[in-house]
Amino acid sequence: MQTILGPFHPYLENALAEEISKYKNADPLCPLLVLLPSEVLRRRLKILLARECGLALVNLELLTFFQLSLRLFAEVNGAAVPVLRDDLFFEEVLRQLIRSRQPGAEAFAAIEERAGGCAALWQTLRDLRDGMVDPEVALEALREGQFSRKTNERTTDLLVLLQTFLRFCASQSIGSHAELDRLAAAQAPGSSFLRRFAQVFYYGFYDLTQVQVELFHAVAQNYPTTLFFPLLPARPGHDAWSFAERFYERHIQGYNTAPATELIEASGALLPLTLRLFAEDTERAYAEPPQSWRCTVANAFGIHDEVAAAAKEILRLADEERFAFNEIGVVARSLETYGPAIKELFYEHQIPITGAIEEPLGQFPLIKSVTLLLNLPAKDFLRSQVIDLISSPYFKIEHFTAEKDWARPDLWDLATRELAITKGIHEWRRLRNYTNRDIVISQLSGDDEARVIRVNAAQLRCLAEIVEGLAADLVTLAPSASWSLYAGAWKEILKKYLGISNAGQATAESTEEPLREKILAILEQLAGLDAIGHQVSLSDFSHTFQHWLERSSIAAASGNNDGVAVLSATAARGLCYRALFIVGLNEGIFPRTIREDAFLRDHDREILERDLGYKINQKLAAFDEEKLLFTLLAGAARERLYCSFQRADEGGRALAPSWYVSELERTLSRHPPTPSSKITIPRSALEKSATPPFDREEFLSPEELIIRLSLAGTDPTPLVEGFALAPALYKQGRKAVAALDRSAHRVLEAFF
Repeated sequence: MQTILGPFHPYLENALAEEISKYKNADPLCPLLVLLPSEVLRRRLKILLARECGLALVNLELLTFFQLSLRLFAEVNGAAVPVLRDDLFFEEVLRQLIRSRQPGAEAFAAIEERAGGCAALWQTLRDLRDGMVDPEVALEALREGQFSRKTNERTTDLLVLLQTFLRFCASQSIGSHAELDRLAAAQAPGSSFLRRFAQVFYYGFYDLTQVQVELFHAVAQNYPTTLFFPLLPARPGHDAWSFAERFYERHIQGYNTAPATELIEASGALLPLTLRLFAEDTERAYAEPPQSWRCTVANAFGIHDEVAAAAKEILRLADEERFAFNEIGVVARSLETYGPAIKELFYEHQIPITGAIEEPLGQFPLIKSVTLLLNLPAKDFLRSQVIDLISSPYFKIEHFTAEKDWARPDLWDLATRELAITKGIHEWRRLRNYTNRDIVISQLSGDDEARVIRVNAAQLRCLAEIVEGLAADLVTLAPSASWSLYAGAWKEILKKYLGISNAGQATAESTEEPLREKILAILEQLAGLDAIGHQVSLSDFSHTFQHWLERSSIAAASGNNDGVAVLSATAARGLCYRALFIVGLNEGIFPRTIREDAFLRDHDREILERDLGYKINQKLAAFDEEKLLFTLLAGAARERLYCSFQRADEGGRALAPSWYVSELERTLSRHPPTPSSKITIPRSALEKSATPPFDREEFLSPEELIIRLSLAGTDPTPLVEGFALAPALYKQGRKAVAALDRSAHRVLEAFF
């Protein structure tokens, strides 16, 4: 195996393109395979090789590690698709093992009852499983006293539970991604697929789990392989690259058949300026950045202003400097917080985006309707929940009346209040007394005038039929059954009442189709829990179903467009852009908060790796990975680097900037010619008008422009009417403000 070392840009990218060109120049049909850790990086290399380098990709395959494992699995199993379970599934397996008091579970009985307890315990067991830890070997090491005495009992319980868990999953044939990689590693040495290629290129990873390392070694030892590894091999060592360096020295270096090629040393060039980040050696020389390179550090009040500033600067770059949208990237450490704000504000500014922004299922109205339906029996058909459910636009009222628009949930709400229905099927049966007569409701209006509302008998009959239908389908569910039986029953219930099914939906509802598919996929996963127990109570099934809905997320596919890339810091590894925005540089966000594992401390992890040979990363080593991530991002901006943080959140609570910001400023301050600037975005709408990028009115949203014009004393009524922003309400508001101003003026005149 040959290894090539260097930073991603432009060193590793250029080296990969040159290696592929060398083979293709000799034989245009030479079969080559490039293996990458992510789909995002795979797309980047396609653009690099085809668009930027102009190479022919005939007989060149680019696969992710997961795609390679699937190919090797298919060699043995044909067209059969492996059933791979996710974390939620394994958490439930663990919960059931603890409840049934399996060996090793007794010590964790209290954990199962706590919110998030099984999730945290599963993360620890997953680390051990992915590290291919043999529980029997580790337990023998415990008996020999290789672990500290104070952790001996706790670690013993954990390893016994791991042993029980692994045996159970093996006996029930419960598949996982780790098991798929294990099967692929076993198949790799004799693979006819891999044998086709003249050269295999591994590109872009700096860390792997133990099972992935085994697969990598199985390929590298049996086929001609070149590894392009992101590492700055400097002496003395560079603090920002220590995470990647440790992995290289422990798991890669000993497998090289020739000395590694160090690209920067071979080129004789000075290191790029951004590689000075976190460097402790003050004597090392660095190159000046290109003349077009700029760095801007901005702070804002709240996440809205921070993201809005990035959106307006992107529009300025596209308008003034002719940056294409696909040359710009926006990165946050995690998109869990920033993703929704970016999606909303970029839509307002008409900025196309590419990339998968994960959104929690619980925020969608359809999921809220599913949750209402799911909880009706447990809440004893609480009046407010029933009314909320049948008022939902997703509820299929047409099953009970031919004219959907005729049904009046607002009248049903008034009628049930008048009849003093609170909850319980026996109270809902009061509706039967009014199936042939109207209900007359007397109320006082806002001006104290008496008014009468008549709810006719037909409306009440329809409501009674709906409630009785719900009761017939929900109350008659068996108190206990198999997971698959309940999953099948709920598929029918959701199809009947909310229209959730595998059948294609109308075009107008196409945006909801991924949600429906996700809900049905969760029910399929729940049905698979038959492997852990043949019977489950209805309440446990409902609780698990709701828990999975709350914990799951969905990513709207953005397609293969040329929009602004929106990515998390881990997904952005290895990518580069003309302009890169790093948002959320606050302490505790980037770098993220890192703590030791409560179940497996770092000194125990160190023994497992150092003495027993299992790759189990220490949790606190993640601080080094955070430094590496920031260094890679800073080096990914070819011309413009924007770093921003919140000085206070939306509620006014002061927030501390990340110390990475001061480290970046320290790095740039050593080179006075390096163009850099600081911007403080004021909170006041008027003060923003003098602060870039808010100073350009053409980049403001209609709402922002209306506020600015109003504060400046200019009547924005034509703008309000042109964008249909509730003009009637706006005019009433202006009248009210004018009246308040006149009152205040009269009061002041009376006093002065």
